[in-house]
Formats: sequence, C-alpha cells, structure tokens
Amino acid sequence: MQRLCRSSLCLTFGRHCSTRGPSQPHDTGIDNRPTRETLPDGAPAQESKQQRAYVTVTESPLSNVHVLSLNSPPVNTLTSEVIRDLLGELRRLANPESGCRGIVLTSDLPTTFSSGLDLNVFAREPFDQAIFAHYWAQFQELFMTMHAFPLPLVAAINGHAPAAGCIMACACDYRVMAEGPVTSPSNSQEPAKVKPSRPFTIGITATRAGFAAPPFVARNLAWIVGPRIAQDMLTRGSTLTAAEAQKVGLVDEVVGDGGEAVVAALHEIERYLELPMEHTRWLVKDHMRRPILALLQDKNLRSEDCVYFADMIQSPDVRRDLQNYAQSLSKKKSS
Repeated sequence: MQRLCRSSLCLTFGRHCSTRGPSQPHDTGIDNRPTRETLPDGAPAQESKQQRAYVTVTESPLSNVHVLSLNSPPVNTLTSEVIRDLLGELRRLANPESGCRGIVLTSDLPTTFSSGLDLNVFAREPFDQAIFAHYWAQFQELFMTMHAFPLPLVAAINGHAPAAGCIMACACDYRVMAEGPVTSPSNSQEPAKVKPSRPFTIGITATRAGFAAPPFVARNLAWIVGPRIAQDMLTRGSTLTAAEAQKVGLVDEVVGDGGEAVVAALHEIERYLELPMEHTRWLVKDHMRRPILALLQDKNLRSEDCVYFADMIQSPDVRRDLQNYAQSLSKKKSS
C-alpha cells in the first residue's frame, strides 16, 4: 500500500456530492447487529432528487476511502434534512457494492464542525409532539448507525464541535481535532501558520440550554473520558480546546488546522486498513459498543427515551431556559 506523506500531500478535492432520500421509521437494535451487508434499516437509502445537498462526498488519495463533509451553512445544524442526508450516505457507503473501505467525517465550513441539534424543534411554541418524535427518532438512528458502522469511521474535527457535534465525533473510531483556523497574509499565497485567536472547542453543552443530555449520550461520554470527568463536563456544559480534549481522552490527536485534520484522519484509516483481518476489528468494536447501544436496543426502549426527553423539555423551567438560549443563538447568528 502506498503510504501518504503528511508534509507533501495536498488535499484538493473535486466536489462530488450525492444526496439520498429520507429514511423511514423502523425497528432496529443490537439483537440484530449490523454487518458490512446491512446497517440498521437493512438496506441502502433510496435515491431521490433534492435541490440541496447537505453532505458532500469526495474521493480521497486513499483508494475507496471517502470524505463526507457536512455542508449546511451557517453552522451545520443537524436539521432533519441534514440527518436524513448523512444517514443516506452512511448506508450507501456501507453497502459492499459501493466498494468503500473507510470514511472521514468532516465539515465544509471554515470554523464549525457542527453546532449540534436543531433547537427550533425543541423550543417551538406550541410544542409539536409529532415533529419532535420524528426528529428524535432520526437522532437515535444516527447515533446507532454511527456507533455500529462496519467500516473505519474517523472524525476530522476542523471547527467548533459543541453539543451533537461532539456526540457525532464521539461515535467515530478515532478523533482528530484542529486547534483552530489558519490565517494567511493578504500579500502572500502561502498559508501562514498563525496561532489561532479563537481556538476550536468541543463538548456537550446541553445544560447551557436548560436540559440534560439523554442517558445514551451520557453513557457514551463516560465510556470515553470516564464517569467522573463525564459527569463534570455534562453538569457544567463544558467545552474544551483541542489540547484539553486530548488530555482527558475526548480526542485522540491534535493538529494545527482543519486541512491537517483531514490528512491525519486519512493516515489513521490507512493504519486500520493495514490490519490483517477486517472481521476481528469489527468483532472488537461490536463487543465494546454493545453496552453503549443497549439503552436503544429495541423499539420500546427508544420510545421510552423519546417520551422521557419530550417530558423534560416541556417542563416550565426547561422550556423558559431553552427558549431564551435558542433566542440568544439566533441573535449571534444574525449579528
């Protein structure tokens, strides 16, 4: 296998994007584990025409390794449409007929990996139970699909990753995080390695919006950083710089900027592909992640989780704080 050279590799991807249609509700669980042939819904998503592609798919310098980039300005909020497209691409590439051997998940935006879930679904007045239930089922499905993904899945965190941006990264097999953006002097064509003025941060910020992260998210964070650190981070809604996140084990590798993050992520996939037996990698992943997925292992548990979260965000105190937080974010985006 021809190895990549970090110092000389220039990732100039031609933008080839594919968009898939909405996924349908279905019953999934760890009692019917996904394999290379089947993900939670048992089949690739069906193609449909869309005017907007929220996920771009590009070929990498590694044969049959693809880069999936979230592309929903201004901050890659995980709207229902974004989740739909991401699920569609993950299912398509997991199909053996695609020939895919690994995926890097990153962002097309310069300073944001993903800002997280669509708080408009939670904060809308009056609260719409049907819209929320559909959206929450999509989020549960994305969580399960990413955790049970049969191919190497590496996050290149090339921007801020609060809330579900962090949750998605935590679902990947390996996390590379950039310290921040790189600025270039106006009179130079060469990028200048400048210490970023606003370092990128990562963390689950649910309590800042007035609610608690769901139990399956808390369990996953505790699995990665340990129960004590996870409880403190979740209670405070903490966000960490790349170096701080690496220190507690939230990310595995730190690089200077987003371009370096993609290259480092490809190197990690290359190391995965050098393992002699693919099925043993999957067996270990399956064994280790079963406890994380246990809280969502069947339809009844997922329904209970949905009801629990809906009840929480409808309580008066949570509702007040959630709406205030959503309004403050809207003001920041418009300023």
